Amino acid sequence: MSKRRLTRRHLLTSTTFTLLGGLAGCIEVPVDESVSAPSEPTSKSSGNTPSTPTETWTEPATPNQPTEEKEEDRINDVDFVNKKKSSGGYVDFDLQVGANTWMEDVDPPEDEAGEPYFAVTINDTLVARTDVVPFRKEGSFPIPIKRAALDRFDAGTLEVRVLLFDEDSHSDDLYDTWSGTIEYAPAN
Repeated sequence: MSKRRLTRRHLLTSTTFTLLGGLAGCIEVPVDESVSAPSEPTSKSSGNTPSTPTETWTEPATPNQPTEEKEEDRINDVDFVNKKKSSGGYVDFDLQVGANTWMEDVDPPEDEAGEPYFAVTINDTLVARTDVVPFRKEGSFPIPIKRAALDRFDAGTLEVRVLLFDEDSHSDDLYDTWSGTIEYAPAN
């Protein structure tokens, strides 16, 4: 995440709370800067009709190439979560990754801190990529796998790989890889 975005977010948050505080008779509202701004809704509705988000998927950006391998033991575990069972396997799932993303001094002196992120491949096809994740020595990170991304695969055993990268301007550094399988049975 760039410093420009953090500054803009902080400015917008501070301005909003200041304006609201002034309008409400100078009520003091504490600002928790560790909380991310809410994401925009995936669909809009009018009236009292509940909105139903339409899932879309676009292929994620590939890591900057060529990738430099700096393999370390950083991914502790990966669990398949939010699984939806169907006959012969699962029709849907997400991932929960336990990993050390602490990258304080991994880049050259002009950059210093790393920008850790995860990428997920299924059967060697990139299906998900997270934004830069926070530094955590023992972190737990959810990675949603969109159903639209799974629709491209046939029923059977899927080879799932989770890769932990440090994002760099020329070539991303690969710090760890986890591999596993899951039985997939697409919806009819």
